[in-house]
Amino acid sequence: MKLITHLQQGKLLFLQDQGFRLTIEENQHFRWMSFNGVPQSVMHLRQPHWLTLPHHFFLILPLAFITPNRVVEVGLGGGNLSRYLCTTLPEVILTSFESAPSVIDCFTRFFSPIPLLNHRVILQNTSTELFNITRDIDWFIYDVFSTTDNNGIELKTVTSLLNKIENNAWLTLNLPNLSPNKLDLVLRQLQKHLGQNCMYYFFVPYYKNIIVHIGPATNTKQASVLPRRTSNRLHNLWQHACLDRQLKSDRTIV
Repeated sequence: MKLITHLQQGKLLFLQDQGFRLTIEENQHFRWMSFNGVPQSVMHLRQPHWLTLPHHFFLILPLAFITPNRVVEVGLGGGNLSRYLCTTLPEVILTSFESAPSVIDCFTRFFSPIPLLNHRVILQNTSTELFNITRDIDWFIYDVFSTTDNNGIELKTVTSLLNKIENNAWLTLNLPNLSPNKLDLVLRQLQKHLGQNCMYYFFVPYYKNIIVHIGPATNTKQASVLPRRTSNRLHNLWQHACLDRQLKSDRTIV
């Protein structure tokens, strides 16, 4: 049965409507969190660490090139990436920032069936808390749902973060449902803050997500701690990266 069919056959576990509509539903196989009726996180009940949504595989593409020690995630949701990273990379130190207390509560109540070692969740009130921990971070993941017209990305926050991260660090952004003009604007703004880094972006087939990765100019394939099938899948996906034409000649993938 296709995932979309499963998500149409759920039993309501939780409902809150304060600023945005937050629901938790489940069926025999999955439990999922939705914002304003749109599923954001889907957990497999028997294998909670599995990635269940197609855009997640685009989000974890940097794992084809790095084995991070310290990761910061902005936007906790139902914790799909948190469970995957902490299970796949048990030594990783992961910090998740979330601005909605209700989301943190739902994650704790409904999406924490397995203990996640070295995982800390922080209620984010301002961007200052995020900027204070940029040192020695290998990978930042910005995956924030928004109910405003900015489509989930706060450019000022992201560009400030980009200016502060270290040269060999990666920054990953999930940009849902951007129009071509909006995407062009976002990419041009990010380009101004790249420094020595390069920018790659991916359109997720059949979904509205656009995944942007900013990282070192030369990426060397390394011995991966991921299962071989997953590692090969990531390298195959990487071949579909879109490169900004003005920077294309400066980028090398080995």
